[in-house]
This record gives sequence, structure tokens and C-alpha cells, in this order.
Amino acid sequence: MSVHMKFIFASKLIICSCCFAQGDLKEYVEAARNNNSEIRKARAEFNAFVEQENIVFANLLPSISARVSRSKVEQERSDSTRPKIKQNYITESDSLSLSQPLYRPRLLKDLENIRLLVDSEKLILEQKEELLVLKVANQYFDILDKQNKVDLIKKRIGLLEEQLEASKKTFLAGTGTITERAEVKSALDQAGAELIKNTQILKLAFSNLSLISGLDKVSTKELQYEEKEFEKFKVKNLKEWEEEALQRNFDTLSFQKRIEAAEAALSAERYNRYPTIDMSLQVARGSSESTFFVDSETTTKSVGITLSMPLYQGGSLSSRIRRSAETLNAEKEGLNFQREEIRRRVQNSFFGVVENFSLNDALETALESATIELEANKKSVTAGLRRRLDVLIAQQKAISIEQQLSAARIKIVLNWLQLNMLSGRLDEDKISKVSKILR
Repeated sequence: MSVHMKFIFASKLIICSCCFAQGDLKEYVEAARNNNSEIRKARAEFNAFVEQENIVFANLLPSISARVSRSKVEQERSDSTRPKIKQNYITESDSLSLSQPLYRPRLLKDLENIRLLVDSEKLILEQKEELLVLKVANQYFDILDKQNKVDLIKKRIGLLEEQLEASKKTFLAGTGTITERAEVKSALDQAGAELIKNTQILKLAFSNLSLISGLDKVSTKELQYEEKEFEKFKVKNLKEWEEEALQRNFDTLSFQKRIEAAEAALSAERYNRYPTIDMSLQVARGSSESTFFVDSETTTKSVGITLSMPLYQGGSLSSRIRRSAETLNAEKEGLNFQREEIRRRVQNSFFGVVENFSLNDALETALESATIELEANKKSVTAGLRRRLDVLIAQQKAISIEQQLSAARIKIVLNWLQLNMLSGRLDEDKISKVSKILR
């Protein structure tokens, strides 16, 4: 076996090592939702944040405490005219206290604020989950693109092998040249090297997808272009997409909740200037001894209302109000910036879909022309009118157009998914629609 044939045989073995069970996009997405460490961390952080609502709500409820105290006293007393008197006794003190806020308007605003923040964090979590779905889809279709590149290199190798055999025959027949044969062999060697390189890149892409999803598979389904299915990805009316994104995008909705929370926080700071009223109730029992009282015991019951009114705190109340007001302004400006960013990203994704549909049509026509050109060159070589180098150039041109055509179709799908993610609509139905073009 020649060195060249060993090289091609080794390349084919590398490709065959990737032929295992196929993974569906929906399967990868579901696995990522369940296994991805980043999203599990985000869910745990959200659950921890939710507990703050319970903490703030507890401030509105009665506070009950019990206190039990026991002390041993050793007392020594002396007067100028009397001998020293020593006493050893135990003092006991037991109490049960209840405190209930009656009028604290700030507490209600604090509760409103934290509930709005919880809603905001929930929307952020949902946005992270959609971003994970998009990340999986991007990685999945990146693998399809790389797999297609490997397949086209294999196709190119097959064509070059045919050309090499033909050049050998023409050389033996005296109609070919050794230069043509060397050129074809050189192109075949280069294609074999590209095959090994791109196969390794493909394996790395599968490894990345496995890390994201936690699903250990080394193959995907193939992208099958069916015009009827791809028609479903066409988009119309940019204005409607922009408006829907501004209304339903999770980041935008989260900002709106944060603005409402900042307004509640500003009201809460203003309520710091108001008086507060608390009710307290206590039942206490105590016992002790002394020189004058032997084995005495007291029981006390008390009910009271406490009114507290801030008069002067060094200007801190005014500073807190100004800080909350500026925080509110910052959140409003953040929402305006977010709206502008959403519009820009929607436009990029929208025109990405439209432009790649147009590019798809143009490349289909170009591929037909390149195929005709390739066949014409082959016939011209047989007739002695062209060199085999012209066939190699035509082959490379046709394969390059095939690669561009596949990439354009992948970009259609990815831009369409991005557009739906920005509009808060990247749900199971959208993933199912994409899965229909995978065979």
C-alpha cells in the first residue's frame, strides 16, 4: 500500500469513528435544561432570593420572645455598729413578651419592593433559560456546519481519486502529462490533510455540546432542505417584531419590574419621616431574697403602646431619599437603553433571515451553473481541449458554493431562533418546528 493510500485510509477511519447514535435537537435542549450547571446555579440563586420576601413579610407579624434567668447571689452586708451579715440566695426571672407593629407604612412598601424584585429575578431566570436553549441550538447547528464541511471534503476526495485514476490512464495512453498527474495527487494530499483537521474540529464541537448539555453523544441529525418546511421561517413586518419584543422580551419586562420596585423603595424611604406605633405585651415573674424581704416573689403584667417620631438624624433621611430617587432615574435610563438594544438586535436578526433567504436563492442558481461548468470541463478534458487543472478548479468552486449554501440555510434557522428569543417566544413549538428540518 502506497503512502498516499495509507493517508486516505487513515482519514476514512477517523470519519467512521464518529458514526454513533444520533442526538435530536430537542433531546439536547431538554438535557441542557436538566443538567447544565450554569442554569442550575441560577435557579438555586433565585430560590435563595425568594426567601427575602418571607424575611420582609415576617417584620409585619407579631414578634414573641421568652426569657428565663437564674442567678446565684452571695451577698455580704455590714453596718458600722452591727456585725457582718452574709446571705446566699437564688434570684429567678421569667418573662414572655409580644411586640406587634401597628403603624409602620415603610414595612408595607418594603414588602411591595421585594415582591417586585422577586418578579424581576424570575424574568431574568426565564431569560437565562432561553439563552441556554439558543446556546445549545447554536452549538448544534455549528456541528451541522462542520459536519457538512467534512462531508464535502470527503466528496472532494472521491472526485480527486477518480481524477487521479483517469490521469494515470491518460498518461499511459500517451495523451496525458506527468504534471497533470502530480497536480491531482497534490490536491488529493491537501484534501486528506484538510479532512483530518476538520474531523478533529468536529470532535471538539461535539465535546463542547456535550459539556453544555450533559448528553454524551457524538453525532447529530442532518439538515435536510425542504422548501415547504423552510418557508415557515420566513418573516414579515419588522415593526410587529419590534413591538412584540418590546412587550414580551424578558430583559425589558425585568427592567419594568425593577422600576416599579425602585418607586416602592423611594416611597419607603419617604415613610422614614413618619411616626411609627408599636404595641407591646409582657408577662413576667420574679423571685429574690434580701435582708428586708425573705423569699419574695412578684408577677407583672403589662400592655403598652410606643410611638416613635424621628426628629433629626444628621440628614441621613434626606440623603436616602435622594439616593433612591437617583436609583429610580438610573433604572428608567437603563430601560430606555435596553429598548434601543432590543430594537437593534431584532433588526439584525430580522434582516439576517431575509438576507440569507435571498442568498439561498442566489447560491442555488450559482450551484447549478457551477455544476454545468464542472461537467463541461470534464468533457473538454476528455476531448483534449482542457487540462485537468481546470477540472480541479471547477470542482473546488462547486464545493465552495455548496458550503456557502449550507451555511446560509443554517443562518436562516439561527437568526429565526434569535428573533423568537428576543420576542420571548422561544418555546417548545419553535424547537419542534426546527426539529422538522432535521432528518
